[in-house]
Amino acid sequence: MEVCGAHLDSALDELTRSELVYRRSSASDEVYTFRHALIRDTAYQSMLKTQRAVRHGQIARAIEQTIPGTATAQPELLALHHQEGGNHAQAYAFWSRAAGLAESRSAGREAASHCRAALALLPKLGERAPNAGAELDLLMSLGRALMQTEGYRFPETRHCYQQAQRLAASLGELDKYVAASNGVAPTMFRPDASPTSSRCSSESMPRNCPSSTA
Repeated sequence: MEVCGAHLDSALDELTRSELVYRRSSASDEVYTFRHALIRDTAYQSMLKTQRAVRHGQIARAIEQTIPGTATAQPELLALHHQEGGNHAQAYAFWSRAAGLAESRSAGREAASHCRAALALLPKLGERAPNAGAELDLLMSLGRALMQTEGYRFPETRHCYQQAQRLAASLGELDKYVAASNGVAPTMFRPDASPTSSRCSSESMPRNCPSSTA
């Protein structure tokens, strides 16, 4: 539903008079802020899911058109709006970009969060899903972020590198298989590790994984 400028101004004036929102003016624009987060959340929850999706999509397009630098500086913002708007392919692309940006800044927790968000979208992409190499890169990025923030004792760290290890083997990516194995190795020396999990990871290398001596 599109709202013309006059109706929008009238509605904002009414909200301001009721003190549900505050208006702050700057040299170039006006900013409206909810008086309290609970008011904002109640207003959001009162919308139908289809309405929320439409609004998120409109916000994403508006940001891309009016503040193009956001795609480079804050890709996670666009990722969130595209995801909530149901545009999973664009959301995946921006979450992946945000993960790389966070990793380049050594922001481990942000990188891990963005990697998880991108990986969670993969099943929803269908024919638009990227190749398995892109998934492998995300798993490796997530593993590095978890190793930085949680350490090798964290169960998700081991699970992530094991997933990367299997995927790298299936793709014949020897270098990434070795890198993933190096990520798995420290987790095998936990006090609670079972004998099975303590075997050398190289023993599980599938035969179709190329050898460095081939």
